[in-house]
Amino acid sequence: MFERFRGKERTTVVGLKLDANCQHLIDSSLSLAARTGMALKFTHGVLPWSSAPPIYAGEQTSQSIAMVAEQARHRDATQKMAELLKPHLAQQELSSSVLVGRPAETVTSEALASQSSLIVCGVKPVSHRFVPQGWSTALELMAEASLPVLVIPDHKAYDLAKDRLTVVAWDDLTEAAAEALPTAAELAGAMKNVDLRHVHVHKETKEELEAFADTMASLMASHRLDLEYRLNKETIAAETEQAILKQMQRRREVPDSFLKVNQVSFTQKVVFGDVLEQMSQLVKEHKPDLVVFGRHHFFHRHPFSFGKVPFHTMLNLEVPVLVAPHLAHLG
Repeated sequence: MFERFRGKERTTVVGLKLDANCQHLIDSSLSLAARTGMALKFTHGVLPWSSAPPIYAGEQTSQSIAMVAEQARHRDATQKMAELLKPHLAQQELSSSVLVGRPAETVTSEALASQSSLIVCGVKPVSHRFVPQGWSTALELMAEASLPVLVIPDHKAYDLAKDRLTVVAWDDLTEAAAEALPTAAELAGAMKNVDLRHVHVHKETKEELEAFADTMASLMASHRLDLEYRLNKETIAAETEQAILKQMQRRREVPDSFLKVNQVSFTQKVVFGDVLEQMSQLVKEHKPDLVVFGRHHFFHRHPFSFGKVPFHTMLNLEVPVLVAPHLAHLG
């Protein structure tokens, strides 16, 4: 139990773009594997040749030319993949594959075929801040994959094998976000020596809560209402915090014994205010190595929208983000 992310019998599939920054993603993935002991499988998708109607050009059609080009891309990708991974074969349990198909589809199919526990892919913090040409591979996987997806900004390598890591489980306490904390705790146990922080942001500030209590007190006085429970300006923030902490306690599924034996320290915290501002402040103060979110609000294609907190965290704050899907809400 709680062994989803630990040991050679578990596999992580890494979607590799084979671009100028792919070595950063390789190094980050290798450090994660060194930490957890999981086997790595790197995969790359080669786009298929066009299915457009044939246009004859001499003895060859445009389709046959496209097929030759696809085969050449497949051969080149296989050769480059082998060159990139060769220096690490003696140190890590890893394999590779080059498949024909859309990148997100090939990564997903490879992950399901190998019964993987985790998908890893990269994202470019600057060029993918807006996605005018549609979904990037990373964003599509985060929106639709049935497995946890770890997205790592690929402008540098992240050392996930250092002595102690900080992992944040960011929880809005909705049902669809219920997998954020269990997934973060299980991964933290697999990595060992982790500070795990379970965080919820209440969108109202303490000042706003106190002002609300004042307003309600004035209304009750003016209408001569005699209610059994009255809002107290001096205690409303503390009472709200305690009520939220009780909800957060009910999210705990991983026992204390599991955390203790794997040297995972666990804290829960409620903060008040604007969500993006609080995330920026948390990253500045605690410098988390990884932030875990539930699937919940990340993407809706109809209408088209982004989940602002995960998106902001990985692209603007440049922190690796793991999205843990809630299976009941897939699709």
